[in-house]
Formats: sequence, structure tokens, C-alpha cells
Amino acid sequence: MSVEKESPTCPFCDGKHVELYSSFGTAQLVRQYYCLNCKTFFKKYTMERFFLLIDLMSQPI
Repeated sequence: MSVEKESPTCPFCDGKHVELYSSFGTAQLVRQYYCLNCKTFFKKYTMERFFLLIDLMSQPI
């Protein structure tokens, strides 16, 4: 599985200085990030994993 290289923008301060805190948040499609500017945690939904899950579910058993 590929790893996303993007660095999202903080929704609270629009800062770009964020780091990945957890690859899996409250669900497999959620990643948790930490903003180094405003010291806030935030979540981002990963659509890449969503489409991978849909693809796997559509394959015959």
C-alpha cells in the first residue's frame, strides 16, 4: 500500500507546519495530524483508502 506524502493545512490556523500523529484515527479512513504552529490536533479523511476499500469490496470472493 502506498503512503500519502501530502502535508495538509491546519483547519484552525491555516498553518502548513503539521506532522502526522497517527495513520489511523477513529476509523481507518481518518488520519490524525498535529499542527506545530497552533499546537492543535486535527483529523483528515483519506479518500485514497476509501477507494481502495471500495475496490477490495467489489472483487469476487
